[in-house]
Amino acid sequence: MITIKGISKRHVQLLDEMWACDSFEEFEQLKASHSAEDQLIIDSLMRMVLAECIDNDLGDMAEAKELLSKF
Repeated sequence: MITIKGISKRHVQLLDEMWACDSFEEFEQLKASHSAEDQLIIDSLMRMVLAECIDNDLGDMAEAKELLSKF
């Protein structure tokens, strides 16, 4: 699950629109349909989502730390 805290209702609305896209092409069309200001916000939100996904995938890296401690 992705959790992004401290965002506005407008940001949530944009994220909902982004999440509804079925392809990257549809996402690009959505982004292009918004104002320049919203496009910058969409870019920032996309980076936040990607960072959260990476963070979720890496977790606390306990297994990696354990393996690396052997060297």
